[in-house]
Amino acid sequence: FKSIRYKPSAPRDDDDGPIDTGGPPKARPNVQIASAEAFHPDWDDTDMLVFERPIDNAWQHNEDERRAGRFFSRRNKAVGDWRLDSNVLTLLWTGSQRPDIVKAAASEKRWRNDEGMVLTIIEPDVLPDWLAPTVGQGNLALADQHFECPTCFFDLYKFPAGVMRKGRRRVCDHYIHVQCAEYLKKNKETRCPACGVPFNTIKKMPDLIKDGREWFTVVDADCSGNLTQDEIEAGMGAVLPMDRVKLRKAIDMNWADWDPDGDGTIDLNEFLRDGKGLREFILRNLSALSKENMVARPQDVPQLDSHPLEWFEYWDQDGSGTLEKMEIIRAMIKSFCVNNNGEPLVKPAHDMRKIAALIWHDMGYHEFDSLSFTEF
Repeated sequence: FKSIRYKPSAPRDDDDGPIDTGGPPKARPNVQIASAEAFHPDWDDTDMLVFERPIDNAWQHNEDERRAGRFFSRRNKAVGDWRLDSNVLTLLWTGSQRPDIVKAAASEKRWRNDEGMVLTIIEPDVLPDWLAPTVGQGNLALADQHFECPTCFFDLYKFPAGVMRKGRRRVCDHYIHVQCAEYLKKNKETRCPACGVPFNTIKKMPDLIKDGREWFTVVDADCSGNLTQDEIEAGMGAVLPMDRVKLRKAIDMNWADWDPDGDGTIDLNEFLRDGKGLREFILRNLSALSKENMVARPQDVPQLDSHPLEWFEYWDQDGSGTLEKMEIIRAMIKSFCVNNNGEPLVKPAHDMRKIAALIWHDMGYHEFDSLSFTEF
């Protein structure tokens, strides 16, 4: 720790865009330490953290194995413990019962949380294996944006969907196809494919029409007895062919009618109220809120072999000029794992996901890397 000299980093903006690979992927270095700059609104000054390589090497044989080690804080002049689960980094400070938890989002070198804490890796330029997140947030962004299963990338409503649980409690606020969750369990990949949180059971979504009360209970991820707009949107998209933009606009415009007390949430009675409840509004306006093209026919998608540039640009839906790992996997699945009518083939999608991920890593690309068309 003493061998590290602190050099304040240059001012940074808040751009969390993907790392510019600048050509061929860079190999992960075999280093014993990594340094980071940490900021928190409650601190008087930024902190310099030095992370030490884990002593236990079990993670080298299983990327899902929890990684843990020690870190040194320049501000506190003390040693603490760090723990990495997928893309979630927990910092356990000496003498404090309350840890700080940050998550890697669009970049593996920038970690943050809702409290305003930001941790930026300074050295090395490319993270070592032992500190690199194994789940990219791009997976979540893609699936969440389109109401898709984060495993097969097909619409959630196409097949029975469910929530992931540990025992009887939801582990996160994401949804997944029941058959995709069973596939993960069979392959001992019992982590949410969107956020990496472990699960051991799957709860199938109740029927919104026949059992609105139970549907409400399952969607209530934090067990608060109330639903936020985000919870309602995600829950509706899991069981109905909803267009997210249309659904959000409709909910925003009518929210005051369902939330008369203005507390930002709705309870079960406000959800089920006869004539004026949110559930009845959604079902009554389902056709107007549905996706326009619920089945993408193969002939509507550019052919990769004959029109590679058009194919690349078609799947570059954010217009970044690059494709990240999950964008490529999603594109491969939706291009080659459908029948002639555009209907999804889930088992081939599972195989394609595994093959594409292996190729990505075998070529030396990291979880947060992206490819330009030239590299592709």
